[in-house]
Amino acid sequence: MLFCHITSQVSTDPYQKLLSEKGGRGFPHLVFMDAEGTVMASPAERTVASFMKTNGELKRIADLQGKTDPASVTALVFAKLEIGMMKAADAKEKLSGMTLTPAQVATLESAMIDDEVNAARSSARTRDEMLAVGDKYLEMKSKGRIPTGKSAPAFWGMIASTAESKKDVALFEECVSQLKKIAATEPRLARQVEAMETRLKSMKDGKDAAPEKQAKRLNGG
Repeated sequence: MLFCHITSQVSTDPYQKLLSEKGGRGFPHLVFMDAEGTVMASPAERTVASFMKTNGELKRIADLQGKTDPASVTALVFAKLEIGMMKAADAKEKLSGMTLTPAQVATLESAMIDDEVNAARSSARTRDEMLAVGDKYLEMKSKGRIPTGKSAPAFWGMIASTAESKKDVALFEECVSQLKKIAATEPRLARQVEAMETRLKSMKDGKDAAPEKQAKRLNGG
């Protein structure tokens, strides 16, 4: 079933923790749940196409459940991985010993990097904590562990904040360039990238404007 939490905080509401229990951090929070109320997946975007895609993946997962042949087991793992029902580390363990195509290996590695990126920023709340995450991402970047999936905007946004705090114009410019490429297929990022380009110009001109609003949105804040 589709669950949408849009309730404002009401002191008499007996389910004050329902939003956080279902993994939400703001309104509206939209997820698919099973009959017992367990969260199964959340659409990547609030669009009909995204809802339909997630619903289709859940139906596919239901059809694959219980099948034990290698092809079905592999397909089930990747279907769960696609909509966030399974962590990459768990998927890798489940697929141990399976013969994977190069594309599947690449998908699994990308998911591993996404999970590493998301884990690093999941508990960051203050600006100092976010800058520390940016340093962590810089370390990942130096090792070639650069996300190309859903976590890529946050990855480059966090590094941009760190670059700005260090007045590292070249690094900030690299982040803007990478985010522009992502924005070509994700229009929702266009305004933030435009704001960051304005900030980049200020940095190149040597102006010390206050940091952060444009990068904060990309960081998920």
